[in-house]
Amino acid sequence: MKYTVIVRHPDTDEPTALLAGKSVPGWAKGLVHADDLACGSDSGSDDGAKDSKPAKPTKAEMLAEIESRNEGRDEEHKIVPASEKNDDLAEALRADDEASDDDN
Repeated sequence: MKYTVIVRHPDTDEPTALLAGKSVPGWAKGLVHADDLACGSDSGSDDGAKDSKPAKPTKAEMLAEIESRNEGRDEEHKIVPASEKNDDLAEALRADDEASDDDN
């Protein structure tokens, strides 16, 4: 994603943040306009965006995203990071994205 956007999760109707610099979960791909997706290396865009690193989400943003995703989930399906360190939070979100992609 180029930008952080909020969309409603189709199963829970809860607002869910799609974070800038992160991949879009499979369930959200139809909810995001193609222009908002991050440019790939094969993109012909000349806007300079491909030369800059995507902004890393803050700890607070990642914790809020985990909390948002966990709403309405059974305990066994909740995201539980190994710790509140940024790397562990990011890894937990990545794993959840991959699990969501596998479900589709």
